[in-house]
Amino acid sequence: MADEFRFWMRWYGKRYSEFQLEQGDFLSHPKIDEKLKEADVIFVNNYVFGSTVNHELKVKFMNMKGRNMIKRGMI
Repeated sequence: MADEFRFWMRWYGKRYSEFQLEQGDFLSHPKIDEKLKEADVIFVNNYVFGSTVNHELKVKFMNMKGRNMIKRGMI
């Protein structure tokens, strides 16, 4: 998955810093709330999510620090 991330970042001409992949459910992973508070940018490709998951994501994003950016497909 890390190789795919690097590929798509190159494809879109985006720079990225060191990253760590975590496996699990974004909505229930034990580290997610902590990571959201530290994040500057979150990219969510949520075209396939239903309205319930999209709402739960919005609630999670409310806990992010002050000046942040959410890049998303549909929310």
